[in-house]
Amino acid sequence: MRATEMRELDSADLLNRLELARKELFNLKLNFRTNTLENPGQIVLLRKDMARLLTVLRERDLAAALVEAEDGVSNETSEEK
Repeated sequence: MRATEMRELDSADLLNRLELARKELFNLKLNFRTNTLENPGQIVLLRKDMARLLTVLRERDLAAALVEAEDGVSNETSEEK
């Protein structure tokens, strides 16, 4: 999934997908260790998808913190007047 597609999803769905990806990564690593994984490249692709999910979630956290900080600054300046 592309990052642009991920940005369209809500945070709860992103967290759910991240949890599923972590479980899938565990299973892929287990299969890799037991030599039953046909395509080891799946692990790399899954890790990249997880990184994208975490990046989008972090962007949202930073945007929310910025909005809160701006609201705090605007409230302080309006109280001073």
